[in-house]
Amino acid sequence: MKNNENNTIINKKKYVFQYILLFVVILFLCFSSFIMIKKGFNNYQKINIDYVKTSKINYKVHLKDNNFFDDSFLDENKIYITSLIDNLDISFNYNMNYSEFVSGKYSYYIVATVSANIINNTEESYWSKDYRLTDEKTSTFSSQNMFDITENIKVDYQNYNEILSLFKKTYGLSTDGNLKIKLVVSSTVSSDKISEEIIFDSVEELDIPLSQLSVEVKINTNNNKVKKSVSEKETLNDPIYLVLKVAGISTALLSVALTIILVNSIRRIKKHRDLYVSKLKKILSTYDSIIVNSETLPQYDEKTVVKVKSFEELMDAHSEVRMPINFIENKKRKKSTFMLISPSCTWIYVLNEDDL
Repeated sequence: MKNNENNTIINKKKYVFQYILLFVVILFLCFSSFIMIKKGFNNYQKINIDYVKTSKINYKVHLKDNNFFDDSFLDENKIYITSLIDNLDISFNYNMNYSEFVSGKYSYYIVATVSANIINNTEESYWSKDYRLTDEKTSTFSSQNMFDITENIKVDYQNYNEILSLFKKTYGLSTDGNLKIKLVVSSTVSSDKISEEIIFDSVEELDIPLSQLSVEVKINTNNNKVKKSVSEKETLNDPIYLVLKVAGISTALLSVALTIILVNSIRRIKKHRDLYVSKLKKILSTYDSIIVNSETLPQYDEKTVVKVKSFEELMDAHSEVRMPINFIENKKRKKSTFMLISPSCTWIYVLNEDDL
């Protein structure tokens, strides 16, 4: 009997080890499946094209003949008297850089805008008008990662100052104004690496106050730097991605099958355990009057032992000898032993979870 108990313990440990091993295998397969499917469906690469626009406006203020200034012009970032301004010598330097080689075209022109503004309201104006200073120029290029625009122009400041003065006198308005010299640029390029065209429009401007009075004015420039990017996903047709998809899905199906096997095995064990508890409870409740709960089983002669296969057979023997039935349970192993002892024979019935 001891050997049987030892074998039962070994078998249970073996099953526990197998279930743990199966659970670890399922986890490994699930993880592997996730990695392979993720890599398999990640069959694209993101392509970015960055582009940076930089611009700089330089200017000189040429003066009318006068008795106060020795030089014929003043450099930028100074204070200027409008009545002494003859013309403005303005240089636009525009640069566009791309992170990849592109092909396309760009066009540009220079325009002057005169505005009669509502006093103390920078958003509204009574009137404004554009004066084209250059024709639109268009250039094309191929397989380059940059293009430059350099334009120089002279602006008759007093001409636009007189236009504003005439507007004010004609309508009797109290207004101030400004002159904006703008470089208007539009570019459209494409790359072999992306299907989308890169379209970029910008306006670089120099803002000059206008006044009919001889007052001090300051010229402000709008120099800036703009960085943008366009991105696109490119599908990769390498066969390895198909292999990863198939392997990942197959591994996932295998892990599902093993999970079903594991769950069914656990359910079967639970069913056996529930059956054991139910059967033991029924025996103890039905035959409570003749069953003695023992701490240890009494000594008996193994030569006279009769092992019966059911409790009913044990009850048949009890009807002959009329002796109490000894009972002991090993709860850890889910095993109950019932023993009926007479002077001439010993009957033993074992209720074991593993046998159900």
